Amino acid sequence: MATLSGKVGLQQCREATVLSLCIATLPPHYGYAVLKGTVGHGESPIPISYSEVDNMKQQVVVVGTSVVPSLHLSSNLQSAPVMLTKKNLLVTHSVLRLCLDSGAMLLTSWLTVLTTLQHLCWVCNIVPKSSTDFIQNTSGKLSNEAKAQSQISSILATQSTSDYSLSSILSNNFTTSLGTNTKTSSEMRTNGVGGTNGGVMGVVVEFGSCLSQGVTRLIETSIGLDDVSLHHIINALTNMSQEAMEIAYLNREPSLFAVAKLLEIGLRNLDRVEIYWRPLTSHLLEVCRHPHIRMREWGSEAITFLVRSALLHQDTDDEKVNQLLLSPLCELSTILHNDVRNKQLAALGQILHCKGEKLKSSWPLAINILGDIYDHHSEGLIRSAFQCLQLVVTDYLPVLPCGSLPHSIDTVAKFARQKQELNVALSAIGSMWNIADFLYQNRARILENLTPDVSTFPDFPGIFEIPPFDKLWLGIYQRLGELCIDDRPAVRKSAGQTLFSTIAAHSNILNKFSWDCVMWQVLFPLLEAVEKSWKNASCEKVDSQNALLIHHSRNTEQKQWSETQVLVLGGIAKIFAIKRANLLEIQDFRKAWYFFLQFVQNAATSTNEEVSLAALKSFQEALTTPSERNAAESNDFWSRCWLVYLEIGEQVICSRGAHQQFLTAYVTILQSLFSPMKKKLTVEDIQKIGVIFSKSLIIPLTGDGASSVLFSTSDSGMSPLQDQLYLAYDTVIKETKDIPTLRKLLPPVILQLVNLGAYAVRCNTSSKAFALEGVVPNCMDFGIKCLKQSVLILTSICEETSINRMDLFRDTLEVRSGFVILFPLFFFGEVGSTN
Repeated sequence: MATLSGKVGLQQCREATVLSLCIATLPPHYGYAVLKGTVGHGESPIPISYSEVDNMKQQVVVVGTSVVPSLHLSSNLQSAPVMLTKKNLLVTHSVLRLCLDSGAMLLTSWLTVLTTLQHLCWVCNIVPKSSTDFIQNTSGKLSNEAKAQSQISSILATQSTSDYSLSSILSNNFTTSLGTNTKTSSEMRTNGVGGTNGGVMGVVVEFGSCLSQGVTRLIETSIGLDDVSLHHIINALTNMSQEAMEIAYLNREPSLFAVAKLLEIGLRNLDRVEIYWRPLTSHLLEVCRHPHIRMREWGSEAITFLVRSALLHQDTDDEKVNQLLLSPLCELSTILHNDVRNKQLAALGQILHCKGEKLKSSWPLAINILGDIYDHHSEGLIRSAFQCLQLVVTDYLPVLPCGSLPHSIDTVAKFARQKQELNVALSAIGSMWNIADFLYQNRARILENLTPDVSTFPDFPGIFEIPPFDKLWLGIYQRLGELCIDDRPAVRKSAGQTLFSTIAAHSNILNKFSWDCVMWQVLFPLLEAVEKSWKNASCEKVDSQNALLIHHSRNTEQKQWSETQVLVLGGIAKIFAIKRANLLEIQDFRKAWYFFLQFVQNAATSTNEEVSLAALKSFQEALTTPSERNAAESNDFWSRCWLVYLEIGEQVICSRGAHQQFLTAYVTILQSLFSPMKKKLTVEDIQKIGVIFSKSLIIPLTGDGASSVLFSTSDSGMSPLQDQLYLAYDTVIKETKDIPTLRKLLPPVILQLVNLGAYAVRCNTSSKAFALEGVVPNCMDFGIKCLKQSVLILTSICEETSINRMDLFRDTLEVRSGFVILFPLFFFGEVGSTN
């Protein structure tokens, strides 16, 4: 009747007939209560009263201890046991046979049929214990998918005539089940089941096995249904799942039958996945958002397994299909529950391992999934996501579309910025180097694929001539620069080292406009931000559980920021030194150089010994130039350096003094600065530097300075500072004595050497007699060498007319008491014979 009604299009008749059959599979009042809402037309048949079935005339086969939680059952039916008789089993067989033979005719009646099967499975305790077990069993059944589909197609083709049809299998199973259950029913009545004494209730294993097999066959045969019937099945299961979700909101255990069958339906119909994908996955996403843990667990397991299976099953190059299949996995990122995100990442990891090279235009979705990390996510989730990202960076960069490279760089930087897992942040910075190395080695191929329609990073403000490939590099530099001002010292240090190493190794391919952007939109903003953070940092000791592991030189925020400032200053100085040829091509090189010198001067004149010393070392490194200097350096470049050099000496050495390492570094700079400046220097410049050098020699030692004097004294008996002073004057003498126009600088040099020689008797401290801290270093050996040098130079220039006209001898011999005794000894005893 139901089949005939379906064939002739009598919807109300079909629904009423199917409803009557389904109600007969369950106890009358129970079946009518749960099924009356499954039809939309016609009147439901009048249910049979319990008095007609509760008498013991019918043979009870199965007794269920509970019923499916339903919104349609009254409270008294919720707790009552459910007894299935032989009649119920026979009708169940008819219902399954109807579905297998005439499934295409059921249409909206699928809701009634599937609701009935859900209740029967619940009564018979055919319920998977966990989603993981169900997924494993399902995947095991699908391992030989091609063979299984072939067998099902054969069954469908011979269903009406074959002795081995599904209906005959079910019929044989039910016959066996009923024959076996006769004894069981008798035993149950003997034990009082259904009587006044109560008793043990159970499930007949044979019927449960038969029912499970029948439902499985029903799902398998869905591949033979047309698209309309398939949508009706999915819609019916979705409605059942919606009711289960409402029940779960009431803190009652829901039935997961609908979710499980939605997954099976999806897996069995992967060949036409585009037909049903959106409605099925949309509902599973709703299930994943449910607050009920078990409901959410099943939903996330179902959708991740379905997406993974669909992507691995569809061996197609259609980009739209791949994006369609991956989009539900991407939408899981909007769900805040960590358990859902963990399953999402596990599924993505498997997809990347198995099909990463074929994702093509779906890569943006995959990278979006990895980049959706937030502060509320757990450390384990961050690690799982980063493992997938590392796989992308190490294995799949060559197959990544060029348009996805900026997105990858941003995602890696996002992992470096996250605060939950420090090791992941440091590893992410290392991945930035891997990306930079990949771009450099594959630049020819990337340049070919970077067409104008491929979007990279947006234009940088004020600079419009940057090629798309250079924008990738600037994106890397900019994000590493942002990480250099992170709150965590380890991240700042790692990012700074990576930034300057990357610029040094790979920046030779940038054009002059890109270099302009590197300086003014990456490096100098970074230098300003670090200087500001250093000045505003707290001087209080860091209070943390790992305080004992922090060295005393880094136990305050200011000390930690000092380390960062030292790193940034040194890095930029190195860029000025090794990339001078590239930088000279930018439009505002002179402005950039002045800007850098201003930072050097600010740092060198600060009261922080570590920063001031690092500023001098950075100044020294920035002055290092190739053997052939560019003409652009010859004008104001070195003049500005000389002014900054003098200002540092006057503000620090002459005004407040400094420690020995600072003084040594300051004097050392003259050896690099004098050669390019020698043609511009005057006698007044030499005199100014002589005042600074003389002051540096008599500054008392600090604790660190005393150690440097005690343990770093050279074989000549001079301290490191004295060594560098002597070398500085030696450089000046060598650069000027053979050039007639520069010999005018020698008289003040000789005078300064004589004055320095005077300290041989003014500052004669024995380091073995007492502690050195607070004492001026011994200058005996240094003074003697300076006197010898002055006499040698004096003898070589004394016959020149220009020198004789100067009051050099009078100024030289006007020395203080004590030194007037020593000078004739050196002058007449050692070199008098040559004068």
